[in-house]
Amino acid sequence: MLVGPHIPNSLKYGRKDCTENEAATFKGKSPNPEEGVSAFKDAFLSKGFTEKDIVALSTIYTVDAIQHPNQRLRSNFPLFDNYLFQTVKRGERNHPIQKVLGDDSFKETVELFASNKVEYIETF
Repeated sequence: MLVGPHIPNSLKYGRKDCTENEAATFKGKSPNPEEGVSAFKDAFLSKGFTEKDIVALSTIYTVDAIQHPNQRLRSNFPLFDNYLFQTVKRGERNHPIQKVLGDDSFKETVELFASNKVEYIETF
């Protein structure tokens, strides 16, 4: 469970531009962050994701691993926010996904998401 924006019951999950067969071909092929930037780009770009999508989706690798230090004082659940991008912008590279996001090709999007939580959530 994450603490984050309210998600209405009427929300339809999944990408509107992806068919069920396309989604099935990606199952189990999510790249390991330790494989680096090229593995991420190869896996996601070949399925029609943009670099902005890749940056937004990268947070799935850090749920409960990278969060604001005060969050654990406020709740037992991780917060769905842009804190990961703030750490990357500051130069932290302790988690493999921070190393991937630290690549120059993602810099513009990381900086956007670090300063604009709404933009990140809408992209995610």
